[in-house]
Amino acid sequence: MDISLSSAGSLCVAVLAFCFFICQAWLFSRKTDLTWNAWGAGLSFFVAVYSFFGFIQYNTAPNWINHTCELIQYTCMIGLLHCVFGFTFSFLSIPSRGLHRIVLPLHGLLLLLLWSTPLFVGDDFITRQFLWVTGPFVEPHQGPLGRLLMIYIAAASLFVVYLWIRHARTRDAVPFFIGIAVWAVLGIHDALATLGMPTIQFLMQYGYLGFVASILSLTAKAYVRLYEDVRNHAIQARR
Repeated sequence: MDISLSSAGSLCVAVLAFCFFICQAWLFSRKTDLTWNAWGAGLSFFVAVYSFFGFIQYNTAPNWINHTCELIQYTCMIGLLHCVFGFTFSFLSIPSRGLHRIVLPLHGLLLLLLWSTPLFVGDDFITRQFLWVTGPFVEPHQGPLGRLLMIYIAAASLFVVYLWIRHARTRDAVPFFIGIAVWAVLGIHDALATLGMPTIQFLMQYGYLGFVASILSLTAKAYVRLYEDVRNHAIQARR
């Protein structure tokens, strides 16, 4: 496998996201009742996996490895959305039992169809020529339901934004909105690429990285605030 220089960014994103995963998993291990840390760790993990297999796909010919990389990346997108739901409902203290009864089987069905049918990822391949990239990028052709899945993810993300507007405090909402805005802008860029517009290489992994960075910022600050509250209560009790 000849390593493409244009794919180096994907590998860097994978490494950084995995570091975020370790940080958030450590925060969760320190205080397991703060379940949003576990959801945040899940977000970072899926971004790391998505970016790593994107790196492999950039350097792979049209074969079963390339096809498997695409399946794994679609799996990560579904996993990311599921973790966004989980993090939002956990961090904002919104009852989520009813939602999970719908979302969990729905996402399970999407994963089953993804891996057992060509509805989302086709069996044939397409070659894209990005601006400022010397070699062609090869990926499986999007299946008939691929765009429908993208629309679902976009609509679900808008619903999450609505929840943050309605329930979040300003100091928590601003980092979240910045992160999801970066994700949305780069996601639109990649959507234009799939429609055949002349663009630079896929940038979605950088949007994911910006989003999980904002989530790590939120979880770390929340952990520090809780630690300071406990310390202040202990000091007042000793007085």
